[in-house]
Amino acid sequence: MNTKTINHFLSNNLFFFLTLIIICSCEKKDTCGNTVNYTGIYENKYIEGATNYLILYDDGTFVQKYKKNNIEKINKGSWEYYNRENYCSIKFKNLKLLHKVPHEYFKLDSVINFIPIFRNNKIMFVEDLPFEYDFVKTDLTTNEL
Repeated sequence: MNTKTINHFLSNNLFFFLTLIIICSCEKKDTCGNTVNYTGIYENKYIEGATNYLILYDDGTFVQKYKKNNIEKINKGSWEYYNRENYCSIKFKNLKLLHKVPHEYFKLDSVINFIPIFRNNKIMFVEDLPFEYDFVKTDLTTNEL
């Protein structure tokens, strides 16, 4: 490649590269790929036809909301984020399992005894089992629930 070809390439793609650099640097993330603002609404889609939300508030409290058909359950507690040696997690106090998981994999309430992994805006309680008890961050507001 000669200098003229390199200069032509750089001048034609400079805007693209600058835009890419700006976009990538705008959103602050922790070492586990989570956005710095951990609060918000997380959704679990384990049971078809059910809504299962975990809402984390700025004051360190949370609300769980579960609804399927005419069954509604609500639970409240507190949460704390921690990051130790690139192991990001959220510790919950008074978290409850508001729906059942298959007995062949777990005792009913044992899932909530695990400290979940918190990575890429996803709260993962159980990683390697055939069912999911994960909560993924959404763009919903509390008015939409």
